[in-house]
Amino acid sequence: MTLTSNAISDLILATVAIGATISLWRSPDAVRPRTWALFSLLMGVTAGLGTLRFAGIDDLAPWVDIGKALTGTCGAAGLVLGAWSTVRDPLSDATVGLVLSAALLLALLVIALPGLSLPVQGLAILSLLVLAVSGAAGNPGLFRGLLTGILAVAAAIGGATGIRSIVGNTSLAVDFYHVWMAVAVALFARAAIIGGRTARRQASAP
Repeated sequence: MTLTSNAISDLILATVAIGATISLWRSPDAVRPRTWALFSLLMGVTAGLGTLRFAGIDDLAPWVDIGKALTGTCGAAGLVLGAWSTVRDPLSDATVGLVLSAALLLALLVIALPGLSLPVQGLAILSLLVLAVSGAAGNPGLFRGLLTGILAVAAAIGGATGIRSIVGNTSLAVDFYHVWMAVAVALFARAAIIGGRTARRQASAP
Protein backbone atom coordinates (compact mmCIF):
# COMPACT_ATOMS: atom_id res chain seq x y z
CA MET A 1 0.00 0.00 0.00
CA THR A 2 1.50 3.32 -1.13
CA LEU A 3 0.36 6.77 -0.04
CA THR A 4 0.38 8.68 -3.33
CA SER A 5 -0.53 12.36 -3.54
CA ASN A 6 -4.00 11.34 -4.73
CA ALA A 7 -4.44 9.07 -1.71
CA ILE A 8 -3.34 11.88 0.65
CA SER A 9 -5.64 14.48 -0.92
CA ASP A 10 -8.54 12.00 -0.81
CA LEU A 11 -7.74 11.34 2.85
CA ILE A 12 -7.92 15.10 3.50
CA LEU A 13 -11.35 15.17 1.83
CA ALA A 14 -12.52 12.16 3.87
CA THR A 15 -11.32 13.74 7.13
CA VAL A 16 -13.01 17.07 6.43
CA ALA A 17 -16.24 15.34 5.36
CA ILE A 18 -16.46 13.06 8.41
CA GLY A 19 -15.66 16.05 10.66
CA ALA A 20 -18.46 18.02 8.97
CA THR A 21 -20.84 15.08 9.44
CA ILE A 22 -20.11 14.90 13.17
CA SER A 23 -20.49 18.67 13.54
CA LEU A 24 -23.85 18.64 11.77
CA TRP A 25 -25.10 15.56 13.62
CA ARG A 26 -24.37 17.22 16.97
CA SER A 27 -25.39 20.76 16.03
CA PRO A 28 -28.32 22.29 17.95
CA ASP A 29 -28.57 25.02 15.30
CA ALA A 30 -28.91 23.28 11.92
CA VAL A 31 -32.47 22.57 10.74
CA ARG A 32 -32.77 18.86 9.89
CA PRO A 33 -29.05 18.30 10.61
CA ARG A 34 -29.10 14.66 9.54
CA THR A 35 -30.53 15.58 6.15
CA TRP A 36 -27.75 18.14 5.70
CA ALA A 37 -25.20 15.59 6.93
CA LEU A 38 -26.16 13.03 4.28
CA PHE A 39 -23.99 14.80 1.71
CA SER A 40 -20.88 15.01 3.91
CA LEU A 41 -21.36 11.44 5.19
CA LEU A 42 -21.58 9.95 1.70
CA MET A 43 -18.69 12.14 0.56
CA GLY A 44 -16.59 11.01 3.53
CA VAL A 45 -17.26 7.31 2.96
CA THR A 46 -16.57 7.64 -0.78
CA ALA A 47 -13.35 9.58 -0.17
CA GLY A 48 -12.26 7.00 2.42
CA LEU A 49 -12.74 4.21 -0.12
CA GLY A 50 -10.98 6.37 -2.70
CA THR A 51 -8.01 6.80 -0.37
CA LEU A 52 -7.61 3.02 -0.17
CA ARG A 53 -8.05 2.69 -3.92
CA PHE A 54 -5.39 5.30 -4.68
CA ALA A 55 -3.17 3.56 -2.14
CA GLY A 56 -3.23 0.43 -4.28
CA ILE A 57 -6.41 -1.53 -3.52
CA ASP A 58 -7.84 -1.47 -7.05
CA ASP A 59 -10.72 -3.83 -6.19
CA LEU A 60 -12.46 -0.90 -4.47
CA ALA A 61 -12.88 1.06 -7.72
CA PRO A 62 -16.50 -0.12 -8.37
CA TRP A 63 -17.47 0.82 -4.79
CA VAL A 64 -15.98 4.28 -5.25
CA ASP A 65 -18.10 4.74 -8.38
CA ILE A 66 -21.22 3.69 -6.45
CA GLY A 67 -20.30 6.14 -3.68
CA LYS A 68 -19.90 8.97 -6.19
CA ALA A 69 -23.32 8.22 -7.67
CA LEU A 70 -24.96 8.20 -4.24
CA THR A 71 -23.21 11.43 -3.24
CA GLY A 72 -24.28 13.20 -6.43
CA THR A 73 -27.92 12.15 -6.02
CA CYS A 74 -28.90 11.31 -2.44
CA GLY A 75 -26.25 13.60 -0.94
CA ALA A 76 -27.21 16.51 -3.17
CA ALA A 77 -30.90 15.87 -2.39
CA GLY A 78 -30.02 16.05 1.30
CA LEU A 79 -28.47 19.49 0.78
CA VAL A 80 -31.52 20.74 -1.12
CA LEU A 81 -33.94 19.32 1.49
CA GLY A 82 -31.91 20.77 4.34
CA ALA A 83 -31.75 24.20 2.70
CA TRP A 84 -35.48 24.13 1.87
CA SER A 85 -36.39 23.18 5.44
CA THR A 86 -34.26 26.07 6.72
CA VAL A 87 -35.87 28.81 4.64
CA ARG A 88 -39.38 27.37 4.25
CA ASP A 89 -41.77 25.43 6.46
CA PRO A 90 -40.00 22.23 7.61
CA LEU A 91 -40.83 19.32 5.36
CA SER A 92 -42.53 16.25 6.80
CA ASP A 93 -40.57 13.03 7.29
CA ALA A 94 -42.74 11.39 4.62
CA THR A 95 -41.83 14.07 2.05
CA VAL A 96 -38.14 13.83 2.88
CA GLY A 97 -38.29 10.05 2.58
CA LEU A 98 -40.06 10.28 -0.78
CA VAL A 99 -37.50 12.69 -2.23
CA LEU A 100 -34.56 10.62 -0.98
CA SER A 101 -36.14 7.45 -2.38
CA ALA A 102 -36.43 9.15 -5.79
CA ALA A 103 -32.78 10.25 -5.47
CA LEU A 104 -31.78 6.65 -4.71
CA LEU A 105 -33.53 5.45 -7.87
CA LEU A 106 -31.67 8.16 -9.79
CA ALA A 107 -28.41 6.93 -8.26
CA LEU A 108 -29.14 3.41 -9.52
CA LEU A 109 -29.75 4.87 -12.99
CA VAL A 110 -26.44 6.76 -12.85
CA ILE A 111 -24.64 3.57 -11.80
CA ALA A 112 -26.18 1.72 -14.76
CA LEU A 113 -25.59 4.63 -17.16
CA PRO A 114 -22.39 6.47 -16.06
CA GLY A 115 -22.88 9.03 -18.84
CA LEU A 116 -25.65 10.59 -16.74
CA SER A 117 -23.22 11.48 -13.95
CA LEU A 118 -22.32 15.00 -15.14
CA PRO A 119 -25.91 16.02 -16.04
CA VAL A 120 -27.08 14.86 -12.60
CA GLN A 121 -24.30 16.84 -10.88
CA GLY A 122 -25.26 19.87 -12.96
CA LEU A 123 -28.92 19.48 -11.93
CA ALA A 124 -27.92 19.30 -8.26
CA ILE A 125 -25.80 22.45 -8.52
CA LEU A 126 -28.60 24.25 -10.39
CA SER A 127 -31.12 23.29 -7.68
CA LEU A 128 -28.85 24.66 -4.96
CA LEU A 129 -28.24 27.82 -6.98
CA VAL A 130 -31.99 28.41 -7.31
CA LEU A 131 -32.33 28.09 -3.53
CA ALA A 132 -29.37 30.36 -2.92
CA VAL A 133 -30.72 33.21 -5.01
CA SER A 134 -34.38 32.86 -4.03
CA GLY A 135 -35.62 31.81 -0.59
CA ALA A 136 -32.17 31.67 0.97
CA ALA A 137 -31.56 35.32 0.10
CA GLY A 138 -33.49 36.29 3.22
CA ASN A 139 -31.08 34.27 5.32
CA PRO A 140 -27.59 35.81 4.80
CA GLY A 141 -25.66 32.98 6.46
CA LEU A 142 -27.37 30.29 4.42
CA PHE A 143 -27.18 32.35 1.23
CA ARG A 144 -23.45 32.98 1.48
CA GLY A 145 -22.71 29.40 2.52
CA LEU A 146 -24.70 27.83 -0.30
CA LEU A 147 -23.33 30.23 -2.90
CA THR A 148 -19.68 29.82 -1.90
CA GLY A 149 -20.17 26.06 -1.60
CA ILE A 150 -21.59 25.94 -5.12
CA LEU A 151 -18.65 28.02 -6.40
CA ALA A 152 -16.23 25.62 -4.70
CA VAL A 153 -17.89 22.62 -6.38
CA ALA A 154 -17.80 24.44 -9.73
CA ALA A 155 -14.11 25.24 -9.15
CA ALA A 156 -13.42 21.59 -8.31
CA ILE A 157 -15.10 20.27 -11.45
CA GLY A 158 -14.02 23.06 -13.80
CA GLY A 159 -10.46 23.29 -12.49
CA ALA A 160 -9.90 19.54 -12.58
CA THR A 161 -11.27 19.34 -16.12
CA GLY A 162 -9.07 22.25 -17.24
CA ILE A 163 -5.91 20.82 -15.67
CA ARG A 164 -6.56 17.43 -17.22
CA SER A 165 -7.26 18.77 -20.72
CA ILE A 166 -4.85 21.73 -20.88
CA VAL A 167 -1.92 20.71 -18.66
CA GLY A 168 -2.38 16.98 -19.22
CA ASN A 169 -1.63 16.12 -15.60
CA THR A 170 -4.35 13.75 -14.37
CA SER A 171 -2.81 13.29 -10.93
CA LEU A 172 -2.71 17.05 -10.30
CA ALA A 173 -6.31 17.33 -11.55
CA VAL A 174 -7.45 14.69 -9.05
CA ASP A 175 -5.65 16.45 -6.17
CA PHE A 176 -7.19 19.77 -7.19
CA TYR A 177 -10.65 18.20 -7.22
CA HIS A 178 -10.22 16.61 -3.79
CA VAL A 179 -9.01 19.81 -2.13
CA TRP A 180 -11.77 22.00 -3.54
CA MET A 181 -14.45 19.44 -2.71
CA ALA A 182 -13.15 19.45 0.88
CA VAL A 183 -13.63 23.25 0.87
CA ALA A 184 -17.17 22.79 -0.51
CA VAL A 185 -18.10 20.23 2.17
CA ALA A 186 -16.90 22.57 4.93
CA LEU A 187 -18.82 25.51 3.42
CA PHE A 188 -22.07 23.56 3.13
CA ALA A 189 -21.80 22.40 6.75
CA ARG A 190 -21.14 25.96 7.89
CA ALA A 191 -24.13 27.16 5.84
CA ALA A 192 -26.38 24.64 7.57
CA ILE A 193 -25.31 25.67 11.07
CA ILE A 194 -25.22 29.45 10.57
CA GLY A 195 -28.34 29.40 8.39
CA GLY A 196 -30.26 27.43 11.01
CA ARG A 197 -29.12 29.81 13.73
CA THR A 198 -30.32 32.79 11.68
CA ALA A 199 -33.66 31.11 10.89
CA ARG A 200 -34.34 30.46 14.57
CA ARG A 201 -33.42 34.03 15.47
CA GLN A 202 -35.73 35.38 12.77
CA ALA A 203 -38.58 33.11 13.93
CA SER A 204 -38.28 34.27 17.53
CA ALA A 205 -38.05 37.97 16.66
CA PRO A 206 -41.17 40.03 17.60
